[in-house]
Amino acid sequence: MARKRVLIVDDSKSARMILNRMLEKYDIEVDMAEAAEQAIEYLKQNRPDAIFMDHLMPGMDGLQAVRLIKGNPQTAMIPIMMYTSQEGELYVGQARALGAMGVLPKQVRPVDVSKVLYELHLLPERRDMSEPALQPVDWVPGAAVERPAVAAPAAAHAPRVDLHLGGFRPRQGRF
Repeated sequence: MARKRVLIVDDSKSARMILNRMLEKYDIEVDMAEAAEQAIEYLKQNRPDAIFMDHLMPGMDGLQAVRLIKGNPQTAMIPIMMYTSQEGELYVGQARALGAMGVLPKQVRPVDVSKVLYELHLLPERRDMSEPALQPVDWVPGAAVERPAVAAPAAAHAPRVDLHLGGFRPRQGRF
């Protein structure tokens, strides 16, 4: 499978480098632009799998760039995630209305990056779809339940949790 490529557009070199390092951990190739105008020029020759766009930049701001990118049939299908310190439902609504998929905060945590990469389809699905997640079981009340051997999870040291149907453990004795 070919490596995924993203474009980070941000006038802050440190912000570009922080996100770049996080994305490289997922084996994603990263191109960078320090201005929206530079990103528009880049897109004339390149088609990244996704764009991370800052909002406040000198010259054209991120939302203006999103409008231009989404208005061009050649680039309209490239997913864009705003990468900004702007917050609030109003801002997220404005960004989505223009075509951005959402907002990744600059105070980013690795779990946020992972979630966004799945949303942008830059990482493979979390589970292998070749085997069904659930297997049919013949169950007889009162009979012992045989559990098939399962590969140990990555966190083999984690405590085992048995779940009961209905979300509660049957009580013994009087009700």
